[in-house]
Amino acid sequence: MFDAAFWVAMAFVGLVGVALYYKLPGTVAAILDKRADDIRKELDEARALREEAQSLLASYQRKQRDAVSEADEIIDHAAARDLHGQVLKQRGPGRE
Repeated sequence: MFDAAFWVAMAFVGLVGVALYYKLPGTVAAILDKRADDIRKELDEARALREEAQSLLASYQRKQRDAVSEADEIIDHAAARDLHGQVLKQRGPGRE
């Protein structure tokens, strides 16, 4: 009576009709919108965490530079005191 192509087309139309009847496209759209919102929130959170990490990195780099500078000053001061002590030793006692 009818060939196979007709029945495939009828089954497809029926499937689309059932999907529209149960508002499947709206449900799928709502699920996809929620997923998009979740991803957007995760990206915003990741961006905030990255900014915080960059701020902490800059702070620690500044502290490291300050510590290296202070260590260099301490070494220079110790070397100057050592040199001063050697000069005093060479002059002899009582000739400060």
